[in-house]
Amino acid sequence: MDIATELIISNKLQFEEGEIKLFGTSIFLIPPEVYMFLYSELDKTGQTDIFYKTCQASAFELFTNLIKSSHKDIDELIAFVPKILNLLAYGKVSITKKDLSNMVFEFSLESPLYPEIFGKYQKPIDVAFAGLLAGSLSAVLKTPMRCIEKECVSTGFGNCTFVAEMGVL
Repeated sequence: MDIATELIISNKLQFEEGEIKLFGTSIFLIPPEVYMFLYSELDKTGQTDIFYKTCQASAFELFTNLIKSSHKDIDELIAFVPKILNLLAYGKVSITKKDLSNMVFEFSLESPLYPEIFGKYQKPIDVAFAGLLAGSLSAVLKTPMRCIEKECVSTGFGNCTFVAEMGVL
């Protein structure tokens, strides 16, 4: 059974008229073209960190609610991060490195949506996704985590690669 079906059956993903909730947290879907327009406008003034910070806070709330209703151990929760983020349709998320003792993680994002829409760019553009990873891991690990995109499809790499570690960005 896929994760979306599991969540719907367990009432963790709810669709009601005018509202979608995931683990009790309201989520809002916007067309990717809207995100890219806002990103490019904020990039002109060096304010793309707005996306990072708001996505970080949102993911922290979402995963805090998930943890409250879950009986999963730390390894299961970490493994759950890409499963939940895959539901957001940024691309296919996977953990490529997990060093729990040093609190360092690496994630791959295959077939990301935004570079496909936005095209080539001079720097990584998935700051919102980096914020989602940082917020998710901060909630799961109960410590502030920061995440940066090291490689991006928009700059010519095959996949996007994100590195998360302890700290604040």
